[in-house]
Amino acid sequence: MSRTSFTLALALASLPACSDSADPACLAGARICRGSIVQLCEPETGTFVDEQICPTTTRCAAGACVAIAFADATVGEDAAGGDGTDAEAGAETGAEAGAETGAETGAETGAETEAETGAETETGAEAEAGAETGAGAETEAETGAETETGAETGAGAETGAEAGAETGAETGAETETGAETGADAGAEIVADTAADLLGPPVPFTPLTHHMVYDRIRNIVLLDDLRRVAWHPWGGWALIAGSGGKLGRFALDDSAMTALPALGGSVEGLVADPAGEFFLAVGTDAAGDGVLWRIAIEGDGTGEVTTLALTQGDGVAVVPNPDGERFAVGTSRKSGGSYINTLLVWRDGDGVVASKAYAGAGLRDLMWASPSLYAGSDAIVTGDGLDGASSQTWVLASDLLAGNGWSPGFGNPGGGGWRPGGSYGVFTAWTTNKLYVFDGAWTLATLPGVGTAASPNAIAWSPDGRRALIVGRAIGTPLRAVVIEHRPLDATAFDPSALIDMSVPDFGDKPWWGTGNVQLQAAAWQPDEACAGGLIVASDASSSATSPDFGILIRFRDADDPGCWP
Repeated sequence: MSRTSFTLALALASLPACSDSADPACLAGARICRGSIVQLCEPETGTFVDEQICPTTTRCAAGACVAIAFADATVGEDAAGGDGTDAEAGAETGAEAGAETGAETGAETGAETEAETGAETETGAEAEAGAETGAGAETEAETGAETETGAETGAGAETGAEAGAETGAETGAETETGAETGADAGAEIVADTAADLLGPPVPFTPLTHHMVYDRIRNIVLLDDLRRVAWHPWGGWALIAGSGGKLGRFALDDSAMTALPALGGSVEGLVADPAGEFFLAVGTDAAGDGVLWRIAIEGDGTGEVTTLALTQGDGVAVVPNPDGERFAVGTSRKSGGSYINTLLVWRDGDGVVASKAYAGAGLRDLMWASPSLYAGSDAIVTGDGLDGASSQTWVLASDLLAGNGWSPGFGNPGGGGWRPGGSYGVFTAWTTNKLYVFDGAWTLATLPGVGTAASPNAIAWSPDGRRALIVGRAIGTPLRAVVIEHRPLDATAFDPSALIDMSVPDFGDKPWWGTGNVQLQAAAWQPDEACAGGLIVASDASSSATSPDFGILIRFRDADDPGCWP
């Protein structure tokens, strides 16, 4: 399949296909853009063909490769436990001028000049007030103005309003008889009705341009897709859906295949770094906590071993960087709080250490950098059900310690420690915040989205230079929340390295999404052939008795040659 045959769901407005009626006529010397590719007219065939792929630091505009101008990505930070106000207003002005010269029998040389001026202003107001009760009582209040096209409340009401102006002037080539041919003289039709992609402020240099998204045709797993994990050598991924259903995604042909179901509910899924098995945790059909060891045989799965988790429901499983141990988290409701149990599990040995504590319900875990705790391994918890808290289990001393979690924070959800890095992140699944831990906590706000964003998970690339944060579908027009974090070579957390990469036009073809859709999890390909991976999401149906197929999304870097179809 050619690289131009895939649908590019860009944050930039996409151009019509060459055969569309809106295309300029194919005359000698005419050039147009197809994503990041410059195409040149072949008069003999009357078609446009690939001429040049724009380099990483440029994009295609007006039939030429031009430097990318990144807009500021502003991130507001609220004081812990207090009210915060974020205000963002952006204006973009672009001017492009291009000259093209074409010679054709019976036609004069034509000159084309194009100017575009656009202004966008987005203003939104949000207010959220909530009370949470766990082991104690918490109250969180947030008011702010966000770069969202409307107003949102904690109840999820959204109103969108956008205002924009564009003025274009085009002069077409004239024929020898003096008649103007307008677009027929090879002028490019520029469909740039969206703002340029949000990026970090200069002089921060991005690794690449932007993410594009392809919908993978899933016809084997009904209802929500919940978790995804790649085989360590790449090439295929295991996907867990509702009811413990399993599917295999093959990268070479983008095909989904159904596998024998586990039954029950899968809450966590990871691959053994050595490539021998997958581990999943959750509850079985009877509602009891279990850990499933799913053997890997060739390019598929084999024997499944089910291990009882008597401490509670399986909630999370995370491999240690040493590749031999796994942190497993369980949780069980007990009166007005939860009993959470942390386990260290090793293949062949089973549980080798455990620690229990009471508090808010456990949502996820992270292995912290040993440098924070005098060289000891440590597990950091995100407790975000019926309350909000975090603990650190220091394995060398077998002590459970508080880690400075602010009582003003909201509910932590999905977590992930930066590979080889000095900090980890929990998403705030009830709002639009991140909780960043490097020995102390930092609060950050996701750019370009309101409090209804509800980020569910964070997924780090294997090299730790990039991460995706995924949430729910919001706004008018509908978009699915994806925020990219690009620390690159920086060692400390930088809130300016958060970029809105949401899936645009999510209510339209090929997505047909609704406000019910939640992006549940993401995973990057383990090899370095392509900076991309998979996002799994719920189905678009609001009916529990009439589910649709779960939504599977492939994300990939538009400017990474290894990602081209």
